[in-house]
Amino acid sequence: MLEQFGDKVSELVPLVESIEIPLNQFAIAWTLQKPEISSIIIGASKPEHVKSNAGASGIEFSQETFEKVEEVLQNKPRSSYR
Repeated sequence: MLEQFGDKVSELVPLVESIEIPLNQFAIAWTLQKPEISSIIIGASKPEHVKSNAGASGIEFSQETFEKVEEVLQNKPRSSYR
């Protein structure tokens, strides 16, 4: 299962590099733009991590970028909870 996620991250790296932001900010910004997610919990062990994480709050992806990420991840939420 972990290999699956590694493959997906490897596919996303060129996209992240093309928009010139750190991978951690990319992940946070993508998560914040998901309408089904109301909040995220982020850990940081150093002050510079906090600053970098906070920098993700102002990042907005184009629809094209968002769709490319969704295509790679193929990670749709379930429509109903059991």
